Amino acid sequence: MKVTVERTAKRIVRIKVSGGQVFVTAHKSLSLAEIKEIVESRREWINAAAGVAADSLPEKEERSGASAAGMADMFCGRKCLICGETLEVKSTTGSKGYVDGGTVYLPQAQCDKNQRLQALRALIKRLSKQHVSVDVAHFGSKISCCPTRIEFKSLGASWVRCSNPREKAVVLDYRICQLPEKLQQYLIAHAFVHFRCDGHERDFWQEMSKFFPDYDAMERELGRYAFLKEI
Repeated sequence: MKVTVERTAKRIVRIKVSGGQVFVTAHKSLSLAEIKEIVESRREWINAAAGVAADSLPEKEERSGASAAGMADMFCGRKCLICGETLEVKSTTGSKGYVDGGTVYLPQAQCDKNQRLQALRALIKRLSKQHVSVDVAHFGSKISCCPTRIEFKSLGASWVRCSNPREKAVVLDYRICQLPEKLQQYLIAHAFVHFRCDGHERDFWQEMSKFFPDYDAMERELGRYAFLKEI
């Protein structure tokens, strides 16, 4: 498929598939080789979005915590990514979804694809509220900064909403619990650094480097999980 690259000043990597073409919006500092690597790492999602059959994808290739077949199954609600790990989705006689070991259980009534995906979104948001909120509080305690509120929302292409330094609100995308734990911690630090630095100027990234010296690598890694926003 043809790949079209658009440059931006924002530190993002966004991939969209439309009309049999791949459109990439990437930060101007990324080289074409780095962009190619990111596009290749998301090949399974690109194929799924373009309508390529799952059984035509390589079975053993692993990318960003999801196999090729597993990527297609995520778009059908048969598998789910939690903390960077791909878990099977099975039914339970209970009335509430939950995670047990390497399996996500949903009520038996959620048999339709759209119902499964809706139930998974609700479960993912609940998991983020339960577990990521604890990490947010722990990070705030470590740097002696208490946020006024913690919220989990659908933030479109972003993973964290920039808060006014005076407001001190931590607003994260509710899908954050699906990311590997290191990326979760990175986004939490990102939110807190905005309490000190408004916007994404040089002073912001200098402050971020105190917590994550490899913040550029973290930003690139986040780009590999952008497909979660499309499910």
